[in-house]
Amino acid sequence: MITALVRRLAAWLVLLPACLALAGCFDYDVELALTRPGQGQLDIRLTLPEQLTTGYHVGQLDTIVFPKPERETRSKRGLLTISESCQFPHLDELAARRVLFEVKEVGTGLLGMTDYTYRITARMEMAEGDLPDRDVQPGAELESREPGAASEDPAEVAARQLMSQSLAGHHISMAIRFPGKVFVGRPLIVGSNRIDPEVSPDGGRIRWKVPLSVLVSENARQTLVFSCDFKGYMDFRAYMQKDARSHYPDYFDEGLAAGKDMGDRKPAQSRGKRKSSSSSD
Repeated sequence: MITALVRRLAAWLVLLPACLALAGCFDYDVELALTRPGQGQLDIRLTLPEQLTTGYHVGQLDTIVFPKPERETRSKRGLLTISESCQFPHLDELAARRVLFEVKEVGTGLLGMTDYTYRITARMEMAEGDLPDRDVQPGAELESREPGAASEDPAEVAARQLMSQSLAGHHISMAIRFPGKVFVGRPLIVGSNRIDPEVSPDGGRIRWKVPLSVLVSENARQTLVFSCDFKGYMDFRAYMQKDARSHYPDYFDEGLAAGKDMGDRKPAQSRGKRKSSSSSD
């Protein structure tokens, strides 16, 4: 049973076959950094024991598609780290598999003279083939959610405790840095578990650190939604634009990532995932 659950999680991360039979063999970290001009950087890192790669071809992460990422594989103190990173001029030009990011302006302060309020949402796909729900936005219903009731069955409780011990110390994390300070940091609810975010002392970085034991014991297959609001100021891509979001790669992104000359993409094709509106949220 444990092996089957770990296999599902490992398949999502495109891990090595050796990890499929071993629980708690990796850490997966995603960090998005945004600047006031709207530029940013995305870093993704997978860390696992080097001994597990013996006899297997170590490939590369396949999350960032465009802009073309820099990829690196390095070994240190018995751990193998596989990473990819890219810088983007605007969030809506970031194309990535399994993760989606969105920034929305949700408050303009008193006559626009105080710090603006923005909502940052990150969606992480847990089950291979599932697409994050792009229609349901986090709001009051997410803020008021509570963990479900934990099972009282002795056998199930014992199985979860055993699983937690085997996965102890390993995690999946989502971190976001932004030009401002956290105003509201929402917890992540996974089954009967509540994961509260960690906020840096200066308020400019938030991180959700999700234990693998929680994901596996809850058989988590839904898209994980991380959300927070921050106060500050950030330029969007276009005047009066209220939404800026990344997108799943299409044929154009795939071609650019492969180094092909794709020519100019029509506005309707390039901006189909993005909204422009003069009305407030």
